[in-house]
Amino acid sequence: MTEITIIVVVVLTAIAFTSGQVQKHGQNIPTFMTRFDTRSVKERLSVQPPPMPGFNLKAYLGQWFYQFHKAPCNWAIAEEFTDYSQIFVPVGNIFMNYESMRNRDLCNTMNSVFSVTGPGQFSGKDLIGDNWSGKIKIVATDYNGFAINWGCTRWSTFDQTCADPWLYVKTRQVKLSKGVLGRIESALQNIFGISLNELSRIPHGRPCPKGKGQL
Repeated sequence: MTEITIIVVVVLTAIAFTSGQVQKHGQNIPTFMTRFDTRSVKERLSVQPPPMPGFNLKAYLGQWFYQFHKAPCNWAIAEEFTDYSQIFVPVGNIFMNYESMRNRDLCNTMNSVFSVTGPGQFSGKDLIGDNWSGKIKIVATDYNGFAINWGCTRWSTFDQTCADPWLYVKTRQVKLSKGVLGRIESALQNIFGISLNELSRIPHGRPCPKGKGQL
C-alpha cells in the first residue's frame, strides 16, 4: 500500500468516526441540527435580515409571551428572567411596549417606546437605559401563534454587520404547541440557520401582575 493510499484511508476513517459520534451524541436531534457551522449564534445573527414581507402591524398588536432568546451584551441579565411577557399597544403616533418579568423571584416592569421606520421595522428605546435600544425588525410571524424579533444595539465600525445583535421568540399562548414550535424552528432555520436548541429558554409558571398601562 502506497503512502498516499494510507493517508486517504486514515482520513476516510476519521470522517466516518466523526460522523458516527455526531449521530450518537445527537441521536435525538433532527437531521438539520447535525450540519456543521463554525459560526456562533451571535455571528449568524450579526447579518441584518430583511423584515418579513407584507407585515400587518394591526394584527401584531396585543399580548405576547417571550419564550426563547439571545440577549444583547448590555441586557445579559435577561438570561435570568422568567415569566417574561409583553403587551404592545399604539399610543398616538408611537407604540408602547409594556413588559413584565420575574427576576430573582421579584416581579419587575419595563416600558419602552417603538417608532415605526418602515413595514415591520422599528426604532426602539427602552426607558431605563440603552440595554437593547436600537433597530428592531419583525422577521417572521403568523400573528396568532408566534413572532420572531431581531434587533441591533451596536453596529460594527468595519462593515454593515451588527456587533451586538439580539433575538426574541414570542408566542401568543404561554404553553407551546408542537405546531407552533415547528413553525418557529422552520423560520429560524430559513432566516438565520439556527435552531431553538441554540437559544436560551424563558420559563413560565408564575405570571407577574400586569403593570401600569397594560391591558
